[in-house]
Amino acid sequence: MVVSTISGSSPLSYSNGTTIPLSTFSSNSFVNVEKGDPVAFRSYWEKMREECTIEIKGDEWMSYFGDTNNLCWYMVPQMRDAILRLHDMVGNAVTKDKFLVLGTGSSQLYQALLYALSSLEPSDRPINVVAAAPYYSVIFL
Repeated sequence: MVVSTISGSSPLSYSNGTTIPLSTFSSNSFVNVEKGDPVAFRSYWEKMREECTIEIKGDEWMSYFGDTNNLCWYMVPQMRDAILRLHDMVGNAVTKDKFLVLGTGSSQLYQALLYALSSLEPSDRPINVVAAAPYYSVIFL
């Protein structure tokens, strides 16, 4: 698999000028890291469809009025528990003594992580954050 951010040119260029032509790669050898591609692993998920199908019903575990005492107030405890159970069952993440970070996109997740990892002590210096436009914020209706 080749990770590429350059469209139309060879993704493998070395400092000595040597490149590997795009024609040597199949069309499904690339992961576009500029825009992402949710179907990059389609063939895997098609094979695993039955074993990985999980249903989280919105009316059971999501709310606009979750836990107002929690920093992530919109996540009800049942949803948090279901997410943790899912990761424990699949085995793809360590969940013991960890926290969930929720967001509606990568920009919001990065900001939530920066907040979560920032010091509790006040600082006289701000944290520099660089984010590329566009930023898709949450819209509450």
